[in-house]
Amino acid sequence: MFVIPLSIEIVEHAEILPGVTRKFKLVPYNIKKSGDIAKATAIDIAITGKDRTPYMPVDFNANGRSFAARYDTDIALTWSSRYRGKGAGIGIPGQVLADTDRDGLFEVEVWVGEVKKRTATAIDAATWTYTEAMNIADNGSLASAITFKLSNYRTDAGITYKSTQVEVTCKKN
Repeated sequence: MFVIPLSIEIVEHAEILPGVTRKFKLVPYNIKKSGDIAKATAIDIAITGKDRTPYMPVDFNANGRSFAARYDTDIALTWSSRYRGKGAGIGIPGQVLADTDRDGLFEVEVWVGEVKKRTATAIDAATWTYTEAMNIADNGSLASAITFKLSNYRTDAGITYKSTQVEVTCKKN
């Protein structure tokens, strides 16, 4: 088996910005010959800014449970923050980061069935409560099952980077 080593370089240009899609042509070359750029097929590449995207939170719980969560009135959501370069207790059992050690803010989406009922943004702690009053305002009465979707996000130079969502479902007793 023959393996060709790859060389990876960072490309910087004013038009290569996270959140946009750009067309690129990849032209093969070697010491003896280069391909013709006119014959290369353009491909679309979405620039995501992955290195600036916060990690998704972990240990997401509704009323203290990540599975088979139940509620009667309020639903207290808790999670563990993750911070690039500082971790989140992952790999270090029992270590939890301080609330101030977070990479941006949090967003919670409240779903009942296939309908998003509410979005809470700019949460700056590792907890948020969906109150009985919010539940009744969103649904007319207490919903039988509610799914919460949590993500970590940060804004840098006017561009918002959002983590993958993590979710937990809570059912009415």
